[in-house]
Amino acid sequence: MRQAAVILPYQDRKVLMQLRDDKPEIVYPGKWGFFSGTIESGENPIQSAKRELYEEIEYTADEMFALSVDCVAVPYETILYAFFCPLMIQISEINLQEGYDFGLFTFEEIHSKRLFSTRANSHCPV
Repeated sequence: MRQAAVILPYQDRKVLMQLRDDKPEIVYPGKWGFFSGTIESGENPIQSAKRELYEEIEYTADEMFALSVDCVAVPYETILYAFFCPLMIQISEINLQEGYDFGLFTFEEIHSKRLFSTRANSHCPV
Protein backbone atom coordinates (compact mmCIF):
# COMPACT_ATOMS: atom_id res chain seq x y z
CA MET A 1 0.00 0.00 0.00
CA ARG A 2 1.13 3.56 -0.70
CA GLN A 3 -0.02 6.59 1.28
CA ALA A 4 0.61 10.33 1.27
CA ALA A 5 0.65 12.45 4.43
CA VAL A 6 0.81 16.24 4.70
CA ILE A 7 2.16 18.40 7.51
CA LEU A 8 0.50 21.82 7.50
CA PRO A 9 2.61 24.47 9.28
CA TYR A 10 0.69 27.49 10.49
CA GLN A 11 1.73 30.46 12.60
CA ASP A 12 3.33 30.52 16.07
CA ARG A 13 5.25 27.26 15.34
CA LYS A 14 2.03 25.24 15.23
CA VAL A 15 0.84 22.62 12.75
CA LEU A 16 -2.65 21.48 11.89
CA MET A 17 -3.59 17.97 13.08
CA GLN A 18 -6.67 15.82 12.50
CA LEU A 19 -8.41 13.67 15.11
CA ARG A 20 -9.43 10.54 13.23
CA ASP A 21 -12.94 9.17 13.56
CA ASP A 22 -13.33 6.50 16.23
CA LYS A 23 -14.38 3.74 13.82
CA PRO A 24 -12.85 0.28 14.31
CA GLU A 25 -12.66 -0.36 10.56
CA ILE A 26 -10.13 2.45 9.94
CA VAL A 27 -6.43 2.56 10.76
CA TYR A 28 -5.57 4.39 14.00
CA PRO A 29 -9.17 5.16 15.05
CA GLY A 30 -9.62 7.95 17.59
CA LYS A 31 -6.01 9.14 17.28
CA TRP A 32 -4.48 12.43 16.23
CA GLY A 33 -2.41 12.45 13.05
CA PHE A 34 -1.48 14.42 9.99
CA PHE A 35 -3.89 14.58 7.08
CA SER A 36 -3.27 11.56 4.87
CA GLY A 37 -4.73 8.94 2.61
CA THR A 38 -4.15 6.16 0.13
CA ILE A 39 -2.56 6.95 -3.21
CA GLU A 40 -5.09 5.91 -5.81
CA SER A 41 -4.35 4.12 -9.08
CA GLY A 42 -3.02 6.57 -11.66
CA GLU A 43 -2.02 9.18 -9.06
CA ASN A 44 1.46 10.21 -8.11
CA PRO A 45 2.13 10.95 -4.42
CA ILE A 46 1.88 14.74 -4.72
CA GLN A 47 -1.45 14.51 -6.58
CA SER A 48 -2.73 12.26 -3.82
CA ALA A 49 -1.57 14.64 -1.09
CA LYS A 50 -3.34 17.56 -2.75
CA ARG A 51 -6.51 15.52 -3.33
CA GLU A 52 -6.59 14.31 0.27
CA LEU A 53 -6.26 17.86 1.62
CA TYR A 54 -9.17 18.99 -0.51
CA GLU A 55 -11.32 15.98 0.40
CA GLU A 56 -10.60 16.27 4.12
CA ILE A 57 -10.60 20.04 4.74
CA GLU A 58 -11.48 21.63 1.37
CA TYR A 59 -8.04 23.23 1.18
CA THR A 60 -6.31 23.70 -2.17
CA ALA A 61 -2.55 23.73 -1.73
CA ASP A 62 -0.66 26.06 -4.07
CA GLU A 63 2.72 24.65 -3.04
CA MET A 64 3.64 21.17 -1.85
CA PHE A 65 7.14 20.17 -0.71
CA ALA A 66 8.47 16.62 -0.40
CA LEU A 67 9.91 15.63 3.00
CA SER A 68 10.58 11.90 2.93
CA VAL A 69 9.63 8.45 1.74
CA ASP A 70 9.47 5.83 4.49
CA CYS A 71 8.44 2.23 4.88
CA VAL A 72 6.01 1.72 7.76
CA ALA A 73 5.40 -1.87 8.82
CA VAL A 74 2.58 -1.40 11.37
CA PRO A 75 -0.31 -2.12 11.09
CA TYR A 76 0.55 -3.27 7.55
CA GLU A 77 3.38 -2.71 5.08
CA THR A 78 3.01 0.84 3.74
CA ILE A 79 5.20 3.18 1.75
CA LEU A 80 4.53 6.63 3.19
CA TYR A 81 5.28 9.78 1.19
CA ALA A 82 5.46 12.79 3.52
CA PHE A 83 4.94 16.36 2.34
CA PHE A 84 4.47 19.78 3.85
CA CYS A 85 2.71 22.85 2.59
CA PRO A 86 2.00 26.13 4.34
CA LEU A 87 -1.55 26.60 5.56
CA MET A 88 -2.47 29.95 4.00
CA ILE A 89 -6.07 30.30 5.20
CA GLN A 90 -7.55 31.24 8.54
CA ILE A 91 -8.50 28.36 10.83
CA SER A 92 -12.11 29.57 10.72
CA GLU A 93 -12.11 28.88 6.95
CA ILE A 94 -11.39 25.16 7.38
CA ASN A 95 -14.32 22.95 6.51
CA LEU A 96 -13.65 19.55 8.09
CA GLN A 97 -15.08 16.84 5.83
CA GLU A 98 -13.28 13.79 7.27
CA GLY A 99 -12.26 13.11 10.84
CA TYR A 100 -13.78 14.04 14.18
CA ASP A 101 -11.85 17.21 15.01
CA PHE A 102 -8.84 19.30 14.07
CA GLY A 103 -6.51 21.57 16.00
CA LEU A 104 -3.27 23.51 15.99
CA PHE A 105 -0.40 22.15 18.06
CA THR A 106 3.31 22.77 18.56
CA PHE A 107 5.74 19.91 18.00
CA GLU A 108 6.38 19.92 21.75
CA GLU A 109 2.67 19.30 22.36
CA ILE A 110 2.62 16.59 19.70
CA HIS A 111 5.58 14.84 21.35
CA SER A 112 3.51 14.60 24.57
CA LYS A 113 1.52 11.92 22.68
CA ARG A 114 -1.84 13.21 23.98
CA LEU A 115 -3.63 16.23 22.54
CA PHE A 116 -6.81 17.92 23.68
CA SER A 117 -9.85 17.78 21.39
CA THR A 118 -12.30 20.62 21.90
CA ARG A 119 -15.07 18.66 20.22
CA ALA A 120 -14.48 15.47 22.25
CA ASN A 121 -13.70 17.53 25.38
CA SER A 122 -10.87 15.14 26.24
CA HIS A 123 -7.26 14.28 25.55
CA CYS A 124 -6.75 11.75 22.75
CA PRO A 125 -3.62 9.82 21.77
CA VAL A 126 -1.34 10.85 18.91
